[in-house]
Amino acid sequence: MTPSLDREIGMGAHATSFAGCGGSIKRDASDFAVSEVLGEEAMEMSRGGDGYAVFVMKKSGIDTPHALQAVRRATGMRLKALGLKDARAVTEQYVCATSRSTRLEAYSGRGVSLVPVGRAPRPLRGGDMVGNSFAIVVRGHDGTLGDFAEWDGVPNYYAYQRFGGARPVTHAIGRAIVAGDWARAVAEVLGRAGEGMTHAEMARGLPRGMDIERGVASAMASGAGELAALRTVPVGTRRLYVQAYQSYIFNRTLAAAIDAGEPLAARDGDVCYGAGGRLCRHAAGGGAALAIPLMGHSYYARTRFAGLVAEVMREEGASPRDFAVRGMQEAAAEGGFRTAMALPREASVGGDCVRVTLRRGSYATALMREVIKPPDPAAAGLAG
Repeated sequence: MTPSLDREIGMGAHATSFAGCGGSIKRDASDFAVSEVLGEEAMEMSRGGDGYAVFVMKKSGIDTPHALQAVRRATGMRLKALGLKDARAVTEQYVCATSRSTRLEAYSGRGVSLVPVGRAPRPLRGGDMVGNSFAIVVRGHDGTLGDFAEWDGVPNYYAYQRFGGARPVTHAIGRAIVAGDWARAVAEVLGRAGEGMTHAEMARGLPRGMDIERGVASAMASGAGELAALRTVPVGTRRLYVQAYQSYIFNRTLAAAIDAGEPLAARDGDVCYGAGGRLCRHAAGGGAALAIPLMGHSYYARTRFAGLVAEVMREEGASPRDFAVRGMQEAAAEGGFRTAMALPREASVGGDCVRVTLRRGSYATALMREVIKPPDPAAAGLAG
């Protein structure tokens, strides 16, 4: 039986036959370690002596945005991260200065430190990071952890963190935005945060850390209207809401393909990611990775998954053109592709620890879902 939380975010099927070892992760931050992997060209470029300062930021017990804020308050340095890492982990990630004048010097503060790498001729960007290496401790498993061998059979689902963790809501907000239902989008943003409170009471009473909800509630209390209230949310966050809805549709499509027994290895003519991460059509012996289309206003329908996507969209009551988001075009989503399988590298189990490297955009918690097979993903630490 698939857990209700999994179904809520579209992960309605498992692809591996392993029964699951049980147990949980993230009982302590040190149980979940992740280090970013830079591409060779970016790594070499970052070791220069002139340009934008590059650091490895090490942190624990604090998420990436708050870590960057802490560094800025303490040092005045404006730094940009290549990816986001959550608080319940020990992480090492690359950060880059936004100004050439930033000092290249070490920093150590509460829960966060900077280790200088060098200077790059241009600011690093997300595409320079090609993956993440993980060391994940599984506590309380049944002793079969080391028996998992289906590494190549792990579906490339968007995992819990994409949707808000144990209380998934980002895709629901995105669904409402794509539908142009601003009132429903406001209701989803505010959610249970201020249950039983007026907008004015929410604006005054919501705690720090709920800045988005407070901003929307304040705008509503002032009579600004739903669309104007939603525009108090940073545009990057609004795009993330729509992208979360894209992710939900992808997950449902992938789950439907698994349930239907659709082969997830590339066939001749399939759209794939080939060498260098370029999209191509598969030819025998090419070694490319099968890709499934992402929904968007430029959705590409000429794949063998078109029927599955069409059924999901019919049930959702949505169409590709809706992702142009008339009325909030700054949040529009074009579409694209994502590999069907996670295809981990350097995977191994030693004692209670899983070590694995995943491509950028793949989720370790989606992989651990196949390994643990928990009846309650939140209790198993997957959704935190």
